[in-house]
Amino acid sequence: TAGWKSLDCSVPTCGGCEQGSCLGESCVCNKGWEGARCNVRKCSSRCTVSHGHCLNGTCVCEAGFGGDNCEKLCPANCSSHGLCSDGRCFCVQGFIGHDCSLQTCIRLNDC
Repeated sequence: TAGWKSLDCSVPTCGGCEQGSCLGESCVCNKGWEGARCNVRKCSSRCTVSHGHCLNGTCVCEAGFGGDNCEKLCPANCSSHGLCSDGRCFCVQGFIGHDCSLQTCIRLNDC
């Protein structure tokens, strides 16, 4: 019988297809999945073209970049005083501005 092997046809020719189906001895993955066992979620192909790498379906961006495909650049890399998310800077305490370049007074003597 197709798709099975061994004397009693009890062993699948391709096993462990998690998000796909067997075709001969290999897995054919469902849309959005890849890998030998179809167990790795795909990212958009634009993720790796821009400034990111795919980690099980999530595009992980290089420092200073954001967005679904890491295509958005944060201004001045947040001046090393903030975190970039989706092309926007989130400043650490003591810094403000669109690029986190402006220092604020935390205590009166800091000004």
